[in-house]
Amino acid sequence: MLRTIAQIGLKGFISRFANGLSFISSYEVRPSHGDGWMIMQRGSSNPLRIFKKKSDAVREAKKLAREEHTRLNVFMRNGRVQTRLQFT
Repeated sequence: MLRTIAQIGLKGFISRFANGLSFISSYEVRPSHGDGWMIMQRGSSNPLRIFKKKSDAVREAKKLAREEHTRLNVFMRNGRVQTRLQFT
C-alpha cells in the first residue's frame, strides 16, 4: 500500500527519504539482545527504541503505526509472529 506525503506527514516523508526507506512501511516489536524488546522499522537495521517490558514496546509501536496508518507485527521470543495489526 503506497502512502502519500499527506498521509505520512512531512516529518515522516523527510525521515524515510533521508534513511532510504520505502514509503510502504511497517513496524515490528522484536526481542532485543538480552531481556528487552525493541521497536524496529522494517528495512532498518537499527532499533527506534528499546524497552524493558514487551507491553511498553507494543503500546508505543501501536502509537507509531496508528500515526502513519501502517502495519505492526509483534514477535515472540522464538521468532514467530504473535500478532499482525493493520492501522488504516
